Amino acid sequence: MGNPKFTQGIRMVAGVYLIYLAYQVIRDGLIGGGMTGRNFWIGLVGVIVFIGAGLYFAIRASKEMMRLQREDRERLAQEAAEEAAEKAENAAYFRQMKGLEDHSDGDDNASGDDISEESASGEDTESNSETSGSPEEPESSE
Repeated sequence: MGNPKFTQGIRMVAGVYLIYLAYQVIRDGLIGGGMTGRNFWIGLVGVIVFIGAGLYFAIRASKEMMRLQREDRERLAQEAAEEAAEKAENAAYFRQMKGLEDHSDGDDNASGDDISEESASGEDTESNSETSGSPEEPESSE
């Protein structure tokens, strides 16, 4: 079917050309005196038809061009939104995969050791505080 924008552009040019032809007929024939009698009325009808058809083509084509441009903007905005959503989804997936890799590496190596060291050091601090007494109760030397 072709490019719809090009087609509408051709229709717009055709409409403007018809209006121009009507102007020439008015200028040279009707006002200039080139048409008299019966030819005058035929020329007047032709001018009215040319102006009507020219306005119809030009206005209809411009409205259609605006509609096509609006659809293009909406389509581009939708594609950009879909692309942004896809990028966000991919980023979340990679973060999740990175997190899974960190957990699997950590379980085998340092994470398990760190947890056992923390619990051992936590138990040592609790047992030391129990044996030495609480800081609120001073030891009496009497």
